Amino acid sequence: MSSSSWPASSGSSSSTSRPGDGSTSWSASASRAAGFFVLQGAVWARTVGVAVPVLSAVLNFMWLPYYPFRSLLIIAVDVFVIWALVAPGREVPSW
Repeated sequence: MSSSSWPASSGSSSSTSRPGDGSTSWSASASRAAGFFVLQGAVWARTVGVAVPVLSAVLNFMWLPYYPFRSLLIIAVDVFVIWALVAPGREVPSW
């Protein structure tokens, strides 16, 4: 049995990633990059920006019986994000 406790003490030099330690996943990095390119007007970024909330909404429908308030809130945010990305007249001007 290990004598160390989680979360690691301040004297520990552990290199493993733990929840909430500030590490960034590849999906979060990809979402940030897509968000940046949405502001630049890239069509592929808008496609990614719509695909991710669609997937999120579908997955949250499966969680609806277990976490109804949380799931409905996330689905509402997903619908708003999709609307914001596909609404006409919101094109980024070409410089």
